[in-house]
Amino acid sequence: PGNGVCADGVGACSLRAAITEANSLAGADTITVPAGTFTTTIAGSNENANANGDLDITSPLAINGAGAASTIIQANALPQIANERVFHILAGGTSVTIAAVTIQNGVNRFATAIGGGGIRVEGATASLTLNNSTVTGNFSESRGGGIATNKANLTISGCTFDNNQAGSSVAGSSSSGGA
Repeated sequence: PGNGVCADGVGACSLRAAITEANSLAGADTITVPAGTFTTTIAGSNENANANGDLDITSPLAINGAGAASTIIQANALPQIANERVFHILAGGTSVTIAAVTIQNGVNRFATAIGGGGIRVEGATASLTLNNSTVTGNFSESRGGGIATNKANLTISGCTFDNNQAGSSVAGSSSSGGA
C-alpha cells in the first residue's frame, strides 16, 4: 500500500485493494467501479484497517459506479447473512462521495459497532455524499439499517432506500431508523 498500484495479494485490483491504496495515499482519490456485482468475501472481525469484513475508508475518496442498476457492492449475495456492513467511513476529516451504485446486504451485529448495516459514518469531521444510488436489504441490530451517522455530515440526492431494517429480537433492546 502507498505505491500507487492497486493490487491485492494475488495481484488483482479488487475494490478492497483500491480502497486500501487510496487510504495509504495523501489527498483525495477516485475509484471508478465498472458494472458488475462486487461482494466482500473476507469474513469481518470489526477491525478498521480494511483488512477484512466491511470496506474501511480513512481518507477523502470518491467511488463512482456505472449506475445503481448495474454496479452492486454487497456484503453477501443474500440479506442478513453477512457478518459486517458494506462501508465504514472513519472519523478524521474523511470526505467521501459514493455515486451510481447499489449498496446491499450489509449487517451490523457487533455489540461494539453501533449502527449502520449498509454504511456507517463516524464523527463530526467525516462526511458522506450519496448520489443516484440504491441502499437496500441492509440490517442493523441497533440503528440505521441502511445508513448510520455519528455526528457526521450526510448529503443524499437522487437515492432509493428499500427493505432496510433496524431492530433486535432481544428483550429490552431498542432500535431506530430502518433506512
